Amino acid sequence: LGLVVLWLIFWPFPTPASKISFCSFHSLTGLPCAFCGGTRAVKAMVHWDWASAMYFNPLAIGVVIVGGVIGAFLLLEAALGRRLAGPLKPRLRWAILMVCLLAILPWNWWHAKVALKTPKPELVDFSHPVVKFLLKE
Repeated sequence: LGLVVLWLIFWPFPTPASKISFCSFHSLTGLPCAFCGGTRAVKAMVHWDWASAMYFNPLAIGVVIVGGVIGAFLLLEAALGRRLAGPLKPRLRWAILMVCLLAILPWNWWHAKVALKTPKPELVDFSHPVVKFLLKE
C-alpha cells in the first residue's frame, strides 16, 4: 500500500496541456496541492524575499522554521553527546501524524482557492478541464 501511495504522489502524469507534472494532484486537477510552490518559497526565503515566499506557499515558512528547530535540537544533542529527550510513544507519534494530515486538508483547500482567485499561473494549469469548470462557477 505504501508503494502505491508513493507512486501516486511522485509518478508524473501528463496533463491535458501535454505537460509533465511531478505532482499527481496537480496533474489530475490542475490545482496546486498543499505543497505546490514550496520549493519556490524556500528559494525565496534563501534570498530573504519573504513576500515572494508568502506568495508561493506560506506553509513552506512553517516547515523551514520547524525543520530549523529540530535541526538545532539535534545539533545540540550531538554537541552534548547525549539524548535530551526520550523517544515518542507510538500512540503519540500516530496522533501527531493524524493531526498533521488532517490539518493539510483545509490548507490544501485554501491554497487552491487563493491560487485560483489571485490568479497564480505558475501554480494553476488554467487549461485543465477541472480548473475551467471551477472558474465557471
